[in-house]
Amino acid sequence: EQETYRRGSLKKHYDALDSIIEERAAREIYLKPFEMIVRSTNVSTIMTSFNKINGIFAAQNKDLCIGILREEWGYQGMVVTDWGDMDIVVNGANAVASGNDIIMPGGPPVIQQILIG
Repeated sequence: EQETYRRGSLKKHYDALDSIIEERAAREIYLKPFEMIVRSTNVSTIMTSFNKINGIFAAQNKDLCIGILREEWGYQGMVVTDWGDMDIVVNGANAVASGNDIIMPGGPPVIQQILIG
């Protein structure tokens, strides 16, 4: 269903989805499965999502991609953005500065954003 509802009639609205989550709930409920996998396996790649979390796009969330994932959990693999239309919701240069190693295809606007830094 995730892939189904991301496209079509909702395409113009997915960038407006914003999950407001208290830090305790995030750490004890929503982030816990990811933490368990990162700490107990040698996962090599994690993909960020299109949505906002507390007003910040996941791919541009430095606290999540660097602070929690890399610094707290010790993750050493790659972080990539989700595929397609990333130029609509995420500035490529900001995504790289926020800890993404790879910006998935999103067209010329993403390339231009990265080139201008």
